[in-house]
Amino acid sequence: FTISDTGATPMTIELNGARLSTLGVSPTANGIADAINASSLSNSGIFARSDGTDVTVTAVKGDDLNFSVAGDAGDALNFTSINGGTVTSALTAAGAALVNGTVGGVIEVNMSAGVTLTTNGAGVAGGSLFAFPTPVGSSIFRGYQATIKGSPDAGDEFRITYNSDAASDNRNARKMVDLQTDKTVAGSTLTISDAYGELVEVIGAQTSQARIDGEAAEALLRQTENSRDAISGVSLDEEAALLIQFEQAYNASAQVISISRSIFDLLLDTFR
Repeated sequence: FTISDTGATPMTIELNGARLSTLGVSPTANGIADAINASSLSNSGIFARSDGTDVTVTAVKGDDLNFSVAGDAGDALNFTSINGGTVTSALTAAGAALVNGTVGGVIEVNMSAGVTLTTNGAGVAGGSLFAFPTPVGSSIFRGYQATIKGSPDAGDEFRITYNSDAASDNRNARKMVDLQTDKTVAGSTLTISDAYGELVEVIGAQTSQARIDGEAAEALLRQTENSRDAISGVSLDEEAALLIQFEQAYNASAQVISISRSIFDLLLDTFR
């Protein structure tokens, strides 16, 4: 919307009951946007932005925007609808107020198939400033349909209520089934199946690596033992051969001693 201020009296603007301040004698688009954003309206999700000429007011929660303006005679308030139409209203007397200026809001009507909505426009969007096209109904139904058959007896009751305790339905079972595909593991980045697969993969890789490390360690042990035995090891075959050699040398020495003793005894007997 834009505001035309032709008088010397500062205009007063109220938006949803909040009076905008610091507008000055000739309010500018930037000043109006700053006043809206600085007010308590921001707590309700109502914000404004300005391009230097026009002000765009947005209600993020879908609330109606109800404007009330007062000022000098000839001051005007110009609204541009979303369809591009412009509505202009000028004050006819000093201090007169433009009231019932309401735009925005959300009307949501859900109808069953085959049901249509018509209106003559009264009470939908009115006021001295605004005239909107008649809303068009559409058959969009979201909800539950129930059909009762048979002949009811006196005292029979049929109730449709929300099942708050999850009794006699498959709600818990479906939640359990959803655990298979819901990402609830590793900071909500993996499903239980994916996490189990990664766990099996990690354990298998670590087991295979441990097996390879063990085989390498055994090969290194055998190589080390062979190197040691090559330097200071004992061969049983070699030791047995040496024992036989030493035995033969001992027997030969014993024969020499026996022969020497016999010769010595013979010499003693000769010179007696």
